[in-house]
Amino acid sequence: PCRAAALDAEDSERILEAAVLLQVAAEAQHVSWSATAKQPSPSAAAAATPSAGGNASLPQGRPERGSVVSGEAAIRSSEKSKAVLLALEMIPLCGFLGMDRFYLGCMGTAAAKLFVSFITGGIGGSIWNFLDCIFVTVNALQRERSINVFGLRAGFRESDLEAAHALAVVNVALLSLNFAYYLLRPCALATRQRLGEGQRGRVLGADGQAAAAPARPRALREAAGLLLLGLPCTTFRAAVALDGRLWPLRPADDEPEGRPSCAVCLSTFADETPVRATRCGHVFCAACLEQHVLQSPAGSRHGCPVCRSPLAVVGSGAASDRAP
Repeated sequence: PCRAAALDAEDSERILEAAVLLQVAAEAQHVSWSATAKQPSPSAAAAATPSAGGNASLPQGRPERGSVVSGEAAIRSSEKSKAVLLALEMIPLCGFLGMDRFYLGCMGTAAAKLFVSFITGGIGGSIWNFLDCIFVTVNALQRERSINVFGLRAGFRESDLEAAHALAVVNVALLSLNFAYYLLRPCALATRQRLGEGQRGRVLGADGQAAAAPARPRALREAAGLLLLGLPCTTFRAAVALDGRLWPLRPADDEPEGRPSCAVCLSTFADETPVRATRCGHVFCAACLEQHVLQSPAGSRHGCPVCRSPLAVVGSGAASDRAP
């Protein structure tokens, strides 16, 4: 038994020594690993060495080539054509319906623009489209690569910048012509109206040349028109046939013998000459009597060019006035 106990004691000592040796070896290996991790690699040391300018360049990771190519392709696919966008802005219906913003991918503002156009009967959409057209045109004139204004957010391809710039110049010219048309149109209409009134007031003078009649207010022109309605226009043949049925015709005092003539222009009446007969019985060319009435001074009483008898207006009590 004593010998067995001695053997057990020796075995225990050996086991304890082996455990101590294993622990020491593990600690040594851990220390060696720590030292290896702290020591920089040759490539890292070369990257950390000072450059010629004295600045140390930090080590940077290099991305893989495939990821770089895919990123560039994604950026190119997200870029839009500015020329196409400006063309959509220049077409009223496309901008009115928000197709420009749908093209850029701005779905929220595109739907809002379409909704505003419908609820305002097109007025709100037209104003919105005009503002978008101005913003995109200015951006194209400046050759910008991107836009971010009034809800328009997009990047553009560099190859389309020059085409968009040329299209923007054309758009500016068209907008200028539209503004000039709407600004000058009232002036042109007023000028044409004045010229028309001047032509209607032109009469032949004593020398046969055209002479302009003075301008007359509208109220006086309307009164003259009513007066002429009371002096029916007919042909000379019909006036002779109706002699005595409406009122008797009487020649002018200085009228020569033969075929009657107008006392204003001194032209001889043909059978189909348009004439007007006054209530005093004198007969004149229709155009001559009209010009006489229209040329009468404002505020004066219209009278016969021969005997100065008053010319009655239809419906007035003076319609029965006749010269003796």
